[in-house]
Amino acid sequence: MNEAAELIEDLQILLDTNAPPASRTVDVKADLMIDQVQSRLRLEFNADPTLPCVMLTVEGEVVGLVTRGSFARSTGTAGEPSPSPYELGVGERMTLPGESTRYRLLAFECAICGSKAHRVYYDERDLPDCSQHVGMRFMR
Repeated sequence: MNEAAELIEDLQILLDTNAPPASRTVDVKADLMIDQVQSRLRLEFNADPTLPCVMLTVEGEVVGLVTRGSFARSTGTAGEPSPSPYELGVGERMTLPGESTRYRLLAFECAICGSKAHRVYYDERDLPDCSQHVGMRFMR
């Protein structure tokens, strides 16, 4: 696989298949890394706040359309935090965009002072404690 093909494969995480037609094309060289392409796209989107999407090409070969939303959901790199709300685990590339469909955040509250704690699991043997009082009640 040549450099261009490898980069095009890596850039698939930036694409939005439901994007409207683009009025601007961003062409990048095949020897760039994905974080360098992300930096270039960040410059394009920051330079024109009204720009909804761009056509991304690698040395003239069409990769696809990148929207502001699909760019924000891209995972970033370990050296440079992602500007998206999905920043947790960026360096490990372990998080997927969106919310989990199988888990939800559970809230607990102290009945005395109202302080809150959150967990991703519920175990009556291991409920969170308030820093000033013992025991918290499950809220949702």
